[in-house]
Amino acid sequence: MLIKIESLNIAIEFLKQKFLVNENILGIIENMPNAEVFVDDLEHPTGVLACKDDYMHLVYTENDGFIDNICANFFKEGFFGFSGVEGELAEKIRQRYLLGWESRCTLYYMPKENLDLSLKKNPTERIRLEDAETVDKFYPFRGPETLEVIKRDITQRPSSAIYINGEIVCWVLIHDDNSMGIMYTKEEHRRKGYAVDVTIDLAQQIIEAGKIPFIQIIQGNSMSPGLAKKCGFVEAGKAEWFGIIAGNPKELAEANDSSRQQFLEAIPSTLHPLIVKENAKYIGLYYYLYNFKYQPTDIEGLSFIKVENERQKEAWCQLVSQSLKGTIDKTAVEDPNFNFFLLQKDNSPIAAAATHRFEEEDRGIYLMSVLPEFEKADLFKILAIEILNYEKNNGSYFMVIQIEEKYKDIFEELGFKKSHSI
Repeated sequence: MLIKIESLNIAIEFLKQKFLVNENILGIIENMPNAEVFVDDLEHPTGVLACKDDYMHLVYTENDGFIDNICANFFKEGFFGFSGVEGELAEKIRQRYLLGWESRCTLYYMPKENLDLSLKKNPTERIRLEDAETVDKFYPFRGPETLEVIKRDITQRPSSAIYINGEIVCWVLIHDDNSMGIMYTKEEHRRKGYAVDVTIDLAQQIIEAGKIPFIQIIQGNSMSPGLAKKCGFVEAGKAEWFGIIAGNPKELAEANDSSRQQFLEAIPSTLHPLIVKENAKYIGLYYYLYNFKYQPTDIEGLSFIKVENERQKEAWCQLVSQSLKGTIDKTAVEDPNFNFFLLQKDNSPIAAAATHRFEEEDRGIYLMSVLPEFEKADLFKILAIEILNYEKNNGSYFMVIQIEEKYKDIFEELGFKKSHSI
């Protein structure tokens, strides 16, 4: 059982016992009065869960029982995100669920004695509100709501920027969890030390406010760790961001049905009887491509291609027509949301499939076809692996498929999950 608390001192005092690890949760409590905060005991809490909004959560505990508690009572079904969770704790939560995405970060903080003002060489000032759109424009994680978030960051918390002839050229600000971030230097103004200037300036403002500067740097960022260490930051552990899918949310079935409907609308209705067999039982499956780890199959003489020209498209249509025992010509599948694929043996097509985009980063797999003489050669699995690798490498995030039940084991072996029966 979790208890929503109104008096936040209970959570604050608990979190301060591991202050460096929990600065981000304390920041959310400080800066977001609408955040909901939960503990497991009003007298002696063993953990704190902070709900930043309907999706994003922050959590800290050293008690596995608290993890059991929140997983059983709070994260039962739906889509949930976590921000800046300590590494070992993040893994304990992650391993219980299907993972939708993750961003692994390293936590750095600056001890007060490490602040070296002599590193700052150029004048700085706070970011002007009028420049929020510029900050948003260059933000790698820009989205529909980020401009308003950036405006709040600028108006409600300290920031630092370099201006040249009135133009903002380098900046850094403070997120709502009190971490430093959204640092950027315009290309033509790099290698001038401006990033050090704004970092030292903002760290000074944070320290003078009685707080500890900290940042979360995504793993794989080759530049920021060096900058952080140069400015006096010290590594303090891991801070994990990730999203989970709990249970079997109805949205997954709805997405599968939407994909199916859009696919059927994209092809002539005369083809529907060839594709949807009468009296056959179909199931919907889904997959989050972040989890896909299979490597393309390396078999001598076997090659996988994305259809790029008219000759290949004619071969694709011929193979699918033969497999479905009907006629599909290239004018029947002209929707630009299609990708077409062929699997070839010694340059002769033996299997084919298509994917159809139904949302910006979401696709369905359709028209999987294998020549009769190769049906027992495990080609459905090989073809699926090739397609999933291609789509993952080209920016797709979520995949669905509707198949006859007799094929479900092939896709479940690859990691697909059932959304519903069709």
